[in-house]
Amino acid sequence: MLVPLRFGAHYGTGVVSRLIRWQQRTDVSHISLLDNGDSLIEAREFHGVVQNRTLQDARNEQRVDVLEVLVTPEQRDRAITWAKAQIGKRYDYLSIIRFVTRKANRKDNGKWFCSELAFVAALKAGVALLQRINPAEVSPGHFVISPYLHEAL
Repeated sequence: MLVPLRFGAHYGTGVVSRLIRWQQRTDVSHISLLDNGDSLIEAREFHGVVQNRTLQDARNEQRVDVLEVLVTPEQRDRAITWAKAQIGKRYDYLSIIRFVTRKANRKDNGKWFCSELAFVAALKAGVALLQRINPAEVSPGHFVISPYLHEAL
């Protein structure tokens, strides 16, 4: 039996969101991971990795599309368990600067930005959403073009 591993594709309108959208030439500005309910696990600027809002909370602020890939229950649990273990870790501002300047040579520093966190969670489930790309190079715009993701109904 397969179950969905779900991600939120956020279309933010704030200053940081607009900069992200401009830099990557896309409308998507943020990626989150949904736990088995509708709670979001996400790396957010000024907050770090948190699980403090629901999908509905986020949708009250902006458009959020839900994308999913089908996995086994064990794979989904591995991804969510790993992501929850990242809660409390800091937001990776330095990698965002490197990401914007396209110099993504980064060492593991225990900090995360949104699409990197979600991409690694999928890897922990055994799903490489994109081929031949380092997690530190995955922008929200890259994330949503994965051929393995489809829009949830």
